[in-house]
Amino acid sequence: MVEETKKKFGGIDILVNNAGTESPAALAVDITEANWDRVLNVNLKGPFLCCQAVIPTMMQQKKGKIVNIGSIASIRMTFFGAADYTASKHGLAGLSQHLAWELADSHINVNTVCPGGVVSEGLKEVSTPEFRAGLEQRLVPLGRFCTPDEIAQAIIFFASERSDMITGQLLPVDGGVLVGYGEDLRAKIRERMQTTKEKKSAHVA
Repeated sequence: MVEETKKKFGGIDILVNNAGTESPAALAVDITEANWDRVLNVNLKGPFLCCQAVIPTMMQQKKGKIVNIGSIASIRMTFFGAADYTASKHGLAGLSQHLAWELADSHINVNTVCPGGVVSEGLKEVSTPEFRAGLEQRLVPLGRFCTPDEIAQAIIFFASERSDMITGQLLPVDGGVLVGYGEDLRAKIRERMQTTKEKKSAHVA
C-alpha cells in the first residue's frame, strides 16, 4: 500500500488510521480470546503497522501528518462494546502520544480524533433507535450524536497546516459527553449485554 502510494504521488504526507471494529457486546468474563485478538489486531496493531510503514518516508521528507481515529473510549470507556474495545482505544491513544514525542524532531505530527456516538451504519447495527435516543437525551449535552462529516472536519484540521503546532493531542468530538454529568449506566449496559448473549444462544439453538 505504501509503495503504491509513493509511486503514484511521489511521497506520503498524510496517514489516517480509520479502520476499526468491535466484538459483540459482552462483559469481560464472557469475551473470547479470539474476539479479544481480533479487536486488538484491527484497532491497535493495524494502526501501528501502518504508522511503522509510513514513518521512514515521512522522516526522510521531514514532514507528515498522522491522524488516528480513537474514541471517547480512548479517554473513558465504551457504552456500546466491551472491554476489548476500550483497551484497544486506550492503547491507540498511548501509541499516538508516544509517536508524537518520538517523531517531533522530524516535524511529523501525530494526533487522535476521539468521536463520541456517531450515527454510522455500524452504530445502527448494534443499537436500536430507541436506545440511541435515550443515550442522546441523557448523556449528550448538545442533544444528539455526531455525523460522520463532523468527524471528518476534525480529521481535516489535523491533516492540514492549521495544526502544525499541535501534536500528541486527543480531540473529543462528542457533543460534550465527556464533560456532562451523565448517569450510572452499569445496570442498563449489563442488562443489554445479557440480552445480547441470550439472543445469540437462542439463535445457535
